[in-house]
Amino acid sequence: MKKASQQTVRNRVLSAVLLLYFAAYFPFTIAGDYAGPYASGKTRIFSGTWAVRDHYVWRPRLVVWERFEFNFLGAIYCPLVLIDRYLWHHDKPAQLDPALQAAP
Repeated sequence: MKKASQQTVRNRVLSAVLLLYFAAYFPFTIAGDYAGPYASGKTRIFSGTWAVRDHYVWRPRLVVWERFEFNFLGAIYCPLVLIDRYLWHHDKPAQLDPALQAAP
């Protein structure tokens, strides 16, 4: 009986921590905005050697999580930022110079 009680307490504590984690991220994503432009690597110039900055990415307020750049909050909320970008805030294309769009 005591073991079941400990398991219940552990489950409740874990649930409360996860709920707090998600709830703390919510204001950051509500106040966020698109940042960039960043290079995705899909658009290239000079025979494919240079990547062009071709898209904007969602950045929750105060949270920085990019490929090679992140802050403390970005490290903590990395899973939620990635889920957020995948499900709700998709990348937005940047307006490219017409000369770059015509390049093969």
